[in-house]
Amino acid sequence: MDFLSFINQKKKFKFLIIRDGLLGDITFITPIINRLRNKFSDSTMDVVVSSNSVDVLKNYPGVRKVIPLKSKANLFYHIKFFIGLRKERYDVCLVQEVNSHYTLMSLLVGAKYRIGFINKADRFLNLKFQRKGHTVLAELGTVKTWTEEVNEDRPTLFISESENSDALSTLKKLGIEKDDIIICFQVGSSTDNSPKQWVDKYFAELADRLLKKKNAKIVFIGSSREVEHIREIQNMMKQTSIEYAEGVSIRELIAFIKQVHLVIGPDTGPLHFADSLNIPAIILFGYMDPADTGVFIPGEFARNISVKLDCVPCNPKNPKPAQWEICKTKRPTLCMELLSVDIVENAVIEILNKKYNISVAEK
Repeated sequence: MDFLSFINQKKKFKFLIIRDGLLGDITFITPIINRLRNKFSDSTMDVVVSSNSVDVLKNYPGVRKVIPLKSKANLFYHIKFFIGLRKERYDVCLVQEVNSHYTLMSLLVGAKYRIGFINKADRFLNLKFQRKGHTVLAELGTVKTWTEEVNEDRPTLFISESENSDALSTLKKLGIEKDDIIICFQVGSSTDNSPKQWVDKYFAELADRLLKKKNAKIVFIGSSREVEHIREIQNMMKQTSIEYAEGVSIRELIAFIKQVHLVIGPDTGPLHFADSLNIPAIILFGYMDPADTGVFIPGEFARNISVKLDCVPCNPKNPKPAQWEICKTKRPTLCMELLSVDIVENAVIEILNKKYNISVAEK
């Protein structure tokens, strides 16, 4: 029986999704989950993600289990891990990774049908697709022909009532009042010393400028490993800001972002959390292509900001532009250095005015 005939049967199915990615990557697969939940409401869905990203999908509607994978473990661990999933007797395994490793590992799962992307081992897939376009659309390639669009296929995240309540309590503990304008800065990226990162002194200057505006509160968010970096930027500032990173869990961070007015930072997890929660986001782009990993539906309240240079974006270019030989080690990179405070501040003011009708006149 071909796959389309099989999947159109009126029966309950067991789906497995494999996506070994960073925090933002996991938000990009949520439209797949939404489509499967919508079309196969009585079916079972499990998701394998990297152990660091499990909490992104905690209590996600339609997902039975989020299974942690040690992505950088040795081959023996991976073989044992995927063989261990055979007992679930999955009907369909969606391999949301291009590399052939996970295509081969999917064979060990023993699902009736394997669906994935074109790669060196794709002969072991029952259906294969070219991975192209914005990451959300690329991910959707595996299900697009046999499911229906849900909510414009926007990435989505969910928080519980208790998480929401705890986040409101956190605002009070941090000295943030009900009428304050809350602007979050994500200064770090997925890796230290990343070419994605904006200029530290620019963050400090932007924070000082915005703190002069009526009722503004600047909150630096991130993970515990970014606390030292945050404090270095805070020490450059003339005014007082808030740090909310040390000891903060992924779920706490997601719930906190749901309460704020705007999130600003490079192309990394918390910016995609904001976009998935329908919170205005300004993603600062340099060498990466916003058409690949920027806000999914750019508009008045969700923006990708970059400067125009012949060498930007350089990540999809082959061979790399000459400037890349400098930018591999120079920090900040040229494209991020030329992305001025004025450019970002103007975007902030426009969003606050249009989204919330908030005046940003100086005190």
